[in-house]
Amino acid sequence: MNLKDKIEAESTNDAIVFLHKEGMFWKAYEWSAMRFVKEIKAYKLLKRYIKTLKTDIVSLGFPSHSLEDVLSGKEYTQIDDHLVSVKTGFVYSLEEFEEWKSLIPLIEDTAATGIPHVSSSGLTATEREVINQLMSFSVETASPIQCMMLVSNLQVLLKK
Repeated sequence: MNLKDKIEAESTNDAIVFLHKEGMFWKAYEWSAMRFVKEIKAYKLLKRYIKTLKTDIVSLGFPSHSLEDVLSGKEYTQIDDHLVSVKTGFVYSLEEFEEWKSLIPLIEDTAATGIPHVSSSGLTATEREVINQLMSFSVETASPIQCMMLVSNLQVLLKK
C-alpha cells in the first residue's frame, strides 16, 4: 500500500484510527493522526508537503514494539501484519479536521535534497548539521549497525 492509498483510506470520517506498519514504526496519517492524538495518546506531529500528492500531509509514528502499550485499553483489530484499526469515540467534522491541520507547522524541505531544513538561529553550525543529519536519516530502513555508526559520527562532530 503506497502513501496515496493510505491517504485515500483516510478520507472516511468514521471513528477509526488506521495505523500502518512502515519498517520498525507504526504510522498514522491525516484523520487517523488527529483522532490518535486527541483520543489515544499525544505524539509529535509532522506536516510535510508531499510533491507526488501535491498536498500537505500530517503524520505521526511510534516504534512497532510499543504497539500494545500505546493501545492498552483500546479496542483494536490487527487486520494484517501492516495494518491495525482502532475504534475511537468521536466523529469529527471536516471543519474540525481542517482547523486542527492548519495549526500544525509545515516542515519545509530544501528544494534540491528533499531533506528537512532546520533554521534555528540559536544553534551553532555544527548543531544544525547534526540535526539535519538526524532528520534526514531513515531509521526505519537502516540496519542496527548503520544506526550505531550514525550516532558515533554525530558524537564525533559534537565533540569537535
